[in-house]
Amino acid sequence: MCRERWRPCAPPWPAGTPRRPREGTKQQAVLALLRRPEGATIAQVQDATGWAQHTCHSFLTGLTKKGISVTVLERVRQVGPG
Repeated sequence: MCRERWRPCAPPWPAGTPRRPREGTKQQAVLALLRRPEGATIAQVQDATGWAQHTCHSFLTGLTKKGISVTVLERVRQVGPG
């Protein structure tokens, strides 16, 4: 952290080089699930991360904003037991 408030800190990596994602993160786990040939369901993402359903949806929305395309292969509406 820079001590001078008026001067921005230099990034810890050289300018222009892409950053490598950290290993073992939830983001990395979700992306691995999505890259499988069969893809992943929201329930599988929830199990892998411990996130709530709305958090999973927000994460997927954030991916599209970052330029990572996510394609929905099938929409299945599941209704409770009965």
